[in-house]
Amino acid sequence: MSLVVGLVGCPKSRLSNMPGREDPLTRGLALYEENCARCHGDRGLGDGPEAPFLYPMPRNFSVGNFRLTSNTRGFPDEEDMLRAIRDGLPGSAMPPWHHLPAEDLQALVAAVKHLAIEGKTRNLMEAAEERGAPMTVAAATQLARDWFAPGPPVDLPAAVPETPSTVARGRQLYEELCVSCHALEGGVSPKRDMQDDTGAYIYPRNFKSGLLLRGNSEEALALTILRGLPGTPMPAYELPADDVWALVHFVRALPEGAKQDEVAAPPEATRIALTGVADPGVWTDEAVEVGYRGTAPVAAAHIVLHEGEQVILELKSADVTHGFYSPELGIGPLEVYPGHTRIVRFEAPAPGEYEFFCMNMCGHCHFSMKGSILVLPKGAEPAGEDLAAHCEPGDDAPAGVTSVIDRGRAVYRKMACATCHGEEGRGGVRNVNALPTERVIALDRLAEKLWLRGPTASDIETALGMLEQGQSFATLFPDDDLFSRQYETVSRSILAGELTPRKDPAGPDPPLQMPAMKARLRTEEIDAVLAYLVSVYDRSGPEPIHQVVAFNHMLHVEDLGLECMDCHEPVLEDRGVGVPRNETCEPCHDPSDRDESTSADLGKLYDYFERDVEIPWARVHELPEHVVFSHRRHVTAANLDCANCHGELARYERPPTRAAFNLKMNWCMDCHEFEGASNECRACHADT
Repeated sequence: MSLVVGLVGCPKSRLSNMPGREDPLTRGLALYEENCARCHGDRGLGDGPEAPFLYPMPRNFSVGNFRLTSNTRGFPDEEDMLRAIRDGLPGSAMPPWHHLPAEDLQALVAAVKHLAIEGKTRNLMEAAEERGAPMTVAAATQLARDWFAPGPPVDLPAAVPETPSTVARGRQLYEELCVSCHALEGGVSPKRDMQDDTGAYIYPRNFKSGLLLRGNSEEALALTILRGLPGTPMPAYELPADDVWALVHFVRALPEGAKQDEVAAPPEATRIALTGVADPGVWTDEAVEVGYRGTAPVAAAHIVLHEGEQVILELKSADVTHGFYSPELGIGPLEVYPGHTRIVRFEAPAPGEYEFFCMNMCGHCHFSMKGSILVLPKGAEPAGEDLAAHCEPGDDAPAGVTSVIDRGRAVYRKMACATCHGEEGRGGVRNVNALPTERVIALDRLAEKLWLRGPTASDIETALGMLEQGQSFATLFPDDDLFSRQYETVSRSILAGELTPRKDPAGPDPPLQMPAMKARLRTEEIDAVLAYLVSVYDRSGPEPIHQVVAFNHMLHVEDLGLECMDCHEPVLEDRGVGVPRNETCEPCHDPSDRDESTSADLGKLYDYFERDVEIPWARVHELPEHVVFSHRRHVTAANLDCANCHGELARYERPPTRAAFNLKMNWCMDCHEFEGASNECRACHADT
């Protein structure tokens, strides 16, 4: 029995032993427990064991904000509910259940209505109790029934034929009403700050994908325009009939992305059947029945083809809605529903390894649902195969564990972050056509992102100690605006997710995107994960640097009142590095002043002057040859303080033994972004 089935607690034999004509509600509740509770929860509150891993979150029936309603009120009628259960919700983890008999679908409708009214009744009674005016069960139940009573159906206006003028009018309306959320040409929208009724971030639909909740028929689009999508930022519009249909015609006229049609298999084609299985997170070529719940081991498929081979790929799902995508082969994204087969024909390309992914958040093993197709030269024999690892998500932190780092490690494993970002955040997996390196970013240097002008080992130890005492990242350093801003940036990326930009704008979308964790992780869980990632940062640093003369910055700056440029004047004219020459020091330090009180370091200085040998100061910062750095632009044009890059040297009585900050590319780019400076390559790199 799988983990999910164990949590839900409904063995498959329960249904098989039930009489065939029991009460529809009784049968519906049993069907619900078997098929639906792992996502929607045993009481329909959207809190099943799979819920935190799905996008968008499963519906909480007691709230009543069902997306697909065809009437003037927020609760769907029985036909709406039947359609949603039977056909699923494209683009979400809600699969179609059209493989179930009609009477079972009707029984599930009865179960969902029952759970919705039961949940609303409970909510009403609790609210009344808090107000000090308790309600009876009968009164609350009747109020809940009235609350969820469907209203009159939405009357669709008579259809208007599509013409060039209606499409043009539709574009005008689209630009006026829709582009504030949806992309201008209907593709992937950059808008990332919208939320649904659960507080989870929700992203405007990509019309080119064809994956719309109601479908992309003319009637479905018209109904969405007039009714909106309850519980989402998609509003209902009151438009004249001509404008409704003009907008429909424009959206349907948007160019669609590449799609694969179902085709008949020619006799010479190699047929490969792949079934998506959410737990343990594999695409398998084994025979798996619809409704599989981890009752037997399932192995990932290993596909080996030869160049030029004709292939018929049959895609199925054993459980939820999966999305098959192989950008390098030009296949997908294709939604794969339980009980339905998607068939794609292609020719094996040049020898190489071609990856494929699942694009839908399908459960806690989603990020392990990737594999590859190995294409060999004609006639070549495979040398062997490496078995793909199955998903093994981590458990919650063991009972009694109080360390914030251990809690963060548990959340990092539980949410399968390592699948993309690597163990301890050390490195990401390949992400096709993604900027900047076609890899998911590593997170073991997250500390450098938070402490943009750091971090020191002391900074990290102090922060971890304060977090262990119950403080949050947001309040660690209230006087450090830069740290607070960087924390907000990192936290926002986790909460809202991130749309990874394409390396090649004309190429495919990167298949791995950072999902929104809003409504999946609490603030204290995010802080624990950040603490864990900060703790793995390498604090050892480079080998220490030793100077021949122990220069006292504090004496010169604090006591004598010198400015940085009094000794490092060459940087203002970009005349090489700013290491002082002897001639800079000699006006203040005359060897003739040597006496018994002269310190050892000052004596060394006099020795160099008398021998006319330049002091061999050791370089603290050594930039690569391909980096062009202008002190003048940073100090005079940008008016930056030297401490931004060199640290608070004015407080040092001894010379620094290493650089205050790790001035690597990501450090500089983050600072440029913060200061509003250019991050174009030519801004910092010489022409090559």
